[in-house]
Amino acid sequence: ERGVLGIHDAMAALGVARGKAMGGITGSIARWAPEYGVTVPFEAVRGPDGRRAWRWIGQDRAPAPPVPVRRRRRRGRGAPSTGPADSAPAPEPSEPVQAAPPPGNALAEVLEALPPESARFLQMLVTRGRLTQSDALRHLGLARAQGLARVLDPLEAALADHGLSDRLHRTVDERGRQGWRWGHEESHPPAPSTPEHPDRGLAGVRVRKAPGH
Repeated sequence: ERGVLGIHDAMAALGVARGKAMGGITGSIARWAPEYGVTVPFEAVRGPDGRRAWRWIGQDRAPAPPVPVRRRRRRGRGAPSTGPADSAPAPEPSEPVQAAPPPGNALAEVLEALPPESARFLQMLVTRGRLTQSDALRHLGLARAQGLARVLDPLEAALADHGLSDRLHRTVDERGRQGWRWGHEESHPPAPSTPEHPDRGLAGVRVRKAPGH
């Protein structure tokens, strides 16, 4: 099929000996392309032989997500701004920016297996750490929240298949805005215990009266 590259042909062309390495290569492309304002021009499919393959879809589809805040800060130290992506809104101060996952791990395999919209959503969430529903709708070009179902359903299924379902958490912030958080479950220190009888230590203590009373 024209425009489709099978995994064996790709391995032969790149001199790769193991199929797993292709997941690292394609996952790394899917992870880093949006940081440079490039739309990933291919999607993962099943080839005619039933094996993994990639199909060219072009670069004139949806725009890439905004450049993460950490890259804009690096540019601000001396390098000039080179594109409109630098004016994209940064995460709120309370949202931690997490480090990019290393290529070739389970997360890269999830990104490779996802449809383009779901992959973009996951890329934004992993980069920012937190993502509001309104941000997700805006960056994915969706008008209504119901449209997120087709984005989240394959994402949640792929995360479960790779043992990462405990990383995706739905959230509601102090303003009542719905969203998502990426990472392990946040642990909260236990509240200090209060003794049931705080004055028990005074029991049995006799108060000596002053002379004359």
